[in-house]
Amino acid sequence: MSAKVIILRGNSGSGKSTISNALREILDKNILYIEQDMLKIYLTKIKNDENFMAKRNSLIQGSILTLIDWGCNEFDYIIIDGIFKSNHYTNMFNIIKEKFSYVYAYYFDLSFEETVKRHQTRAKSKEFDADDMSEWFREKDYLTQIKEKIITKEQSKEEIVAMILADIGESI
Repeated sequence: MSAKVIILRGNSGSGKSTISNALREILDKNILYIEQDMLKIYLTKIKNDENFMAKRNSLIQGSILTLIDWGCNEFDYIIIDGIFKSNHYTNMFNIIKEKFSYVYAYYFDLSFEETVKRHQTRAKSKEFDADDMSEWFREKDYLTQIKEKIITKEQSKEEIVAMILADIGESI
Protein backbone atom coordinates (compact mmCIF):
# COMPACT_ATOMS: atom_id res chain seq x y z
CA MET A 1 0.00 0.00 0.00
CA SER A 2 1.83 3.07 -1.19
CA ALA A 3 -0.64 5.92 -0.51
CA LYS A 4 -0.29 8.05 2.59
CA VAL A 5 -3.54 8.26 4.57
CA ILE A 6 -4.46 11.53 6.26
CA ILE A 7 -7.34 11.27 8.74
CA LEU A 8 -9.03 14.48 9.89
CA ARG A 9 -11.53 13.88 12.71
CA GLY A 10 -13.52 16.12 15.01
CA ASN A 11 -16.92 17.52 15.77
CA SER A 12 -19.08 19.30 13.25
CA GLY A 13 -17.84 22.84 12.61
CA SER A 14 -14.33 22.21 13.91
CA GLY A 15 -12.47 23.00 10.65
CA LYS A 16 -11.82 19.57 9.11
CA SER A 17 -13.13 20.43 5.65
CA THR A 18 -11.34 23.78 5.65
CA ILE A 19 -8.04 21.98 6.24
CA SER A 20 -8.89 19.22 3.73
CA ASN A 21 -9.59 21.82 1.05
CA ALA A 22 -6.36 23.69 1.82
CA LEU A 23 -4.32 20.47 1.62
CA ARG A 24 -5.94 19.52 -1.67
CA GLU A 25 -5.09 22.93 -3.15
CA ILE A 26 -1.49 22.92 -1.94
CA LEU A 27 -0.63 19.31 -2.69
CA ASP A 28 -2.21 19.52 -6.13
CA LYS A 29 -1.37 15.85 -6.60
CA ASN A 30 -3.11 12.61 -7.09
CA ILE A 31 -5.50 12.74 -4.09
CA LEU A 32 -8.49 10.59 -3.18
CA TYR A 33 -10.75 12.66 -0.93
CA ILE A 34 -13.36 10.84 1.15
CA GLU A 35 -15.79 12.93 3.16
CA GLN A 36 -18.03 11.17 5.67
CA ASP A 37 -20.84 13.71 5.23
CA MET A 38 -21.06 13.07 1.50
CA LEU A 39 -21.38 9.34 2.09
CA LYS A 40 -24.09 9.95 4.70
CA ILE A 41 -26.02 12.25 2.43
CA TYR A 42 -25.69 10.41 -0.86
CA LEU A 43 -25.70 6.78 0.24
CA THR A 44 -28.36 6.94 2.92
CA LYS A 45 -31.18 9.11 4.12
CA ILE A 46 -30.60 10.34 7.64
CA LYS A 47 -33.05 8.82 10.11
CA ASN A 48 -33.00 8.88 13.89
CA ASP A 49 -33.74 5.19 14.21
CA GLU A 50 -31.00 3.38 16.20
CA ASN A 51 -31.13 0.22 14.06
CA PHE A 52 -30.86 2.28 10.89
CA MET A 53 -27.92 4.27 12.30
CA ALA A 54 -25.96 1.05 12.91
CA LYS A 55 -26.64 -0.10 9.33
CA ARG A 56 -25.68 3.32 7.97
CA ASN A 57 -22.40 3.37 9.91
CA SER A 58 -21.61 -0.12 8.64
CA LEU A 59 -22.35 0.95 5.05
CA ILE A 60 -20.15 4.05 5.40
CA GLN A 61 -17.27 2.03 6.87
CA GLY A 62 -17.53 -0.57 4.13
CA SER A 63 -17.65 2.13 1.45
CA ILE A 64 -14.60 3.91 2.84
CA LEU A 65 -12.63 0.68 3.13
CA THR A 66 -13.57 -0.25 -0.45
CA LEU A 67 -12.52 3.19 -1.70
CA ILE A 68 -9.17 3.12 0.08
CA ASP A 69 -8.51 -0.45 -1.08
CA TRP A 70 -9.12 0.69 -4.64
CA GLY A 71 -7.18 3.94 -4.21
CA CYS A 72 -4.15 2.71 -2.28
CA ASN A 73 -2.05 2.14 -5.41
CA GLU A 74 -3.77 4.72 -7.61
CA PHE A 75 -3.29 7.83 -5.46
CA ASP A 76 -0.42 9.48 -3.59
CA TYR A 77 -2.67 10.61 -0.74
CA ILE A 78 -6.00 9.55 0.69
CA ILE A 79 -7.67 12.21 2.83
CA ILE A 80 -10.48 10.97 5.07
CA ASP A 81 -12.55 13.73 6.66
CA GLY A 82 -15.38 13.28 9.15
CA ILE A 83 -16.69 13.17 12.68
CA PHE A 84 -16.07 9.38 12.83
CA LYS A 85 -17.14 8.72 16.42
CA SER A 86 -14.45 6.50 17.89
CA ASN A 87 -16.80 3.84 19.25
CA HIS A 88 -18.65 3.48 15.91
CA TYR A 89 -15.60 3.29 13.63
CA THR A 90 -13.20 1.13 15.66
CA ASN A 91 -13.11 -1.66 13.07
CA MET A 92 -12.45 0.72 10.18
CA PHE A 93 -9.53 2.39 11.93
CA ASN A 94 -8.08 -0.97 12.96
CA ILE A 95 -8.11 -2.07 9.32
CA ILE A 96 -6.57 1.20 8.11
CA LYS A 97 -3.82 0.90 10.73
CA GLU A 98 -3.04 -2.67 9.63
CA LYS A 99 -3.09 -2.01 5.88
CA PHE A 100 -1.16 1.24 5.60
CA SER A 101 2.40 2.05 6.58
CA TYR A 102 1.82 5.78 6.55
CA VAL A 103 -1.22 6.96 8.51
CA TYR A 104 -1.36 10.54 9.77
CA ALA A 105 -4.29 11.21 12.09
CA TYR A 106 -5.46 14.53 13.51
CA TYR A 107 -8.25 15.24 15.97
CA PHE A 108 -9.80 18.71 16.18
CA ASP A 109 -10.27 19.12 19.94
CA LEU A 110 -12.43 22.21 20.26
CA SER A 111 -15.13 23.18 22.74
CA PHE A 112 -18.77 23.00 21.76
CA GLU A 113 -18.97 26.80 21.90
CA GLU A 114 -16.03 27.15 19.50
CA THR A 115 -17.52 24.69 16.99
CA VAL A 116 -20.83 26.59 17.02
CA LYS A 117 -18.98 29.89 16.53
CA ARG A 118 -17.07 28.46 13.54
CA HIS A 119 -20.20 26.82 12.13
CA GLN A 120 -21.97 30.17 12.02
CA THR A 121 -19.39 31.43 9.50
CA ARG A 122 -20.03 28.58 7.00
CA ALA A 123 -22.46 28.26 4.16
CA LYS A 124 -23.71 25.06 5.84
CA SER A 125 -24.95 27.10 8.82
CA LYS A 126 -28.47 27.14 7.34
CA GLU A 127 -28.57 23.33 7.08
CA PHE A 128 -28.39 22.66 10.83
CA ASP A 129 -28.15 24.65 14.04
CA ALA A 130 -26.55 24.56 17.48
CA ASP A 131 -29.27 22.25 18.83
CA ASP A 132 -28.47 19.69 16.14
CA MET A 133 -24.77 20.08 16.81
CA SER A 134 -25.25 19.50 20.53
CA GLU A 135 -26.81 16.09 19.78
CA TRP A 136 -23.75 15.08 17.73
CA PHE A 137 -21.05 16.64 19.92
CA ARG A 138 -18.54 14.29 21.58
CA GLU A 139 -15.91 15.81 23.83
CA LYS A 140 -12.36 14.44 23.57
CA ASP A 141 -13.39 11.50 21.38
CA TYR A 142 -9.85 10.27 20.81
CA LEU A 143 -8.93 7.10 18.94
CA THR A 144 -7.14 4.37 20.88
CA GLN A 145 -5.71 2.37 17.97
CA ILE A 146 -4.12 5.22 15.98
CA LYS A 147 -2.11 8.03 17.58
CA GLU A 148 -3.73 11.33 16.69
CA LYS A 149 -2.14 14.74 16.85
CA ILE A 150 -4.46 17.09 18.69
CA ILE A 151 -5.50 20.33 17.00
CA THR A 152 -6.71 23.15 19.24
CA LYS A 153 -8.49 26.45 18.66
CA GLU A 154 -5.21 28.31 19.22
CA GLN A 155 -3.76 26.90 16.00
CA SER A 156 -4.40 28.85 12.82
CA LYS A 157 -5.35 27.26 9.51
CA GLU A 158 -1.86 28.03 8.21
CA GLU A 159 -0.18 26.42 11.22
CA ILE A 160 -2.31 23.27 10.95
CA VAL A 161 -1.66 22.92 7.22
CA ALA A 162 2.09 23.49 7.71
CA MET A 163 2.18 20.84 10.48
CA ILE A 164 0.42 18.24 8.33
CA LEU A 165 2.59 19.01 5.31
CA ALA A 166 5.72 18.61 7.45
CA ASP A 167 4.40 15.33 8.88
CA ILE A 168 3.82 13.86 5.42
CA GLY A 169 7.14 15.12 4.07
CA GLU A 170 5.82 17.89 1.85
CA SER A 171 6.40 21.61 1.86
CA ILE A 172 4.43 24.66 0.81
